[in-house]
Parts: sequence; C-alpha cells; structure tokens
Amino acid sequence: MSKTAILIPVKELSEGKSRLSSILSVEQRQLLVMGILKRVIMASNASIASKVIVIGGGDKIKKQTEDMSAIWVNSQGCDLNSDFLKALTQLEQDGFSVAYLPADLPEISKEDINAILNFSSEEGIFTFVPSSSDGGTNAMVIPKGLGFKPLLGKDSFNKHIDWVKKSNYQYNIFKPKTLLRDLDTEDDLKYFQEIEPDFINNVINEIRLYLAY
Repeated sequence: MSKTAILIPVKELSEGKSRLSSILSVEQRQLLVMGILKRVIMASNASIASKVIVIGGGDKIKKQTEDMSAIWVNSQGCDLNSDFLKALTQLEQDGFSVAYLPADLPEISKEDINAILNFSSEEGIFTFVPSSSDGGTNAMVIPKGLGFKPLLGKDSFNKHIDWVKKSNYQYNIFKPKTLLRDLDTEDDLKYFQEIEPDFINNVINEIRLYLAY
C-alpha cells in the first residue's frame, strides 16, 4: 500500500481512565495512561509505518511524544472525531493512508501493527479491528481519498462497518491478538493483571523510569 501514518488520539490526562477512579488515584491513572501510550508509540515506531502522530493529551503527552521521536499535534478541543478528521484530511492531502490506533493497548506489538498494514496492502480496502470487550474500534487502516468520516465512541466498530457498507467500499475485519483488548474498565484491568503479573506496577514503573532520564 502507499505510505502510511499512524494516528493515536489521546484524551487530556485529567480525563484519562476515569472509570478506574474507584481503585486508582489520579496520579496512578495518569501514569498508567502515559505508560501504556509509551508501549503504543514504541511498537508504532518499530513498525513499517512511515510516521507516527499523537493527537492531543496536553503538555506532558507532547513532551513524551517528541522525546520518543514521534510527532505531536494539538487537539482543537472539540471532540475526538473532529480532531481525528482534521489530521486525517491533512495527511491524505500529503499523500498518506492512515492507520488509527487507540492509546490504551497494553499488549500491542509491532508485528500485529505490521500485520494490519500488510492486510490492507491493496489500495482502496479498509481494515478494521474490533475491541473484544466493548464494541469499540481497536485499529483501522483507512485508504486515502475515500471521504472517510471517523465515528469513534460507543459501538464505533459497527458504525464504521455500516458506513463502509453504505458507501460500497471493500473492507476486511482482522483480529490480531495484541490489538483486541484495550484498557478502560475494572474488568479490563483484571484481564491484564491475569496475563501480566503486577501489571499496574510494571506499567507505572516503566514510565517513571523513562521520565527520570
């Protein structure tokens, strides 16, 4: 396929992981967001994508992103879909296809990122990865020039599929293991703690060590 940019939207740190507020402090939630984002950027940087762009999140996320040799662009403060669409439109004008990744995929691997990019190697074919837990969209590859409108939010996977069908475009559904589960709820947290012992401390210590340098 043509050159591809990965877009990773990030909420303001003060808003991140609010559904975990009953079990994690504000500081823990913010470090968790930054720690998982670190994993996502590292895997994206190591993939075959041409560039990696983080949208929003505030000054701390800006510094983290740029320190990791990715590109940061400011959120316009409207909503996630508006910010995403603005970045998507500019990248398409610059000749890029775009891949979307959430900032909260703790298991993410460069191999699975490459897999979805290669799965979309034919021009004009969308690829979507569903969330295994909440009906969301955990990754998508968007061919350039087809007028795609992001519908991120509740039940976004079905909304995206419906949009593509109504537009008479071709699409693939792909389910690579490390992209299927994002972290939003206490159930998600339990899942990651089961597969990665001491998950929370691991992620927080990773980002604290990184921030210390």
